Amino acid sequence: VLLEHLAGNLASAITVSTQLDIAPQHHLFMMGRNGSNIKHIMQRTGAQVHFPDPNCPQKKSTVYVQGTIDSVCLARQYLM
Repeated sequence: VLLEHLAGNLASAITVSTQLDIAPQHHLFMMGRNGSNIKHIMQRTGAQVHFPDPNCPQKKSTVYVQGTIDSVCLARQYLM
C-alpha cells in the first residue's frame, strides 16, 4: 500500500529487495537437490533468490530476494 501511495501506477514496475538471515547449515536443504526448490520458488513468484557463496566468510547467513513487491513478498513467504 505504501509503495502504491508513493509510486502510483508504477508501483508494480519498481524493483525491491529484502534479505533474510537463514543459518548456513539450512541452505542446502532449502535450495534442494541441484537448486530445485529455489528454482521452483523463482518460477512461481518471478523473484530472484540469491544464496551467499559458502566460501565467503562475511554475511554467510544472508539470503537476498529481489523483484517486484508482490513477487518478493510471495517468495519470502515460501522461504519462511
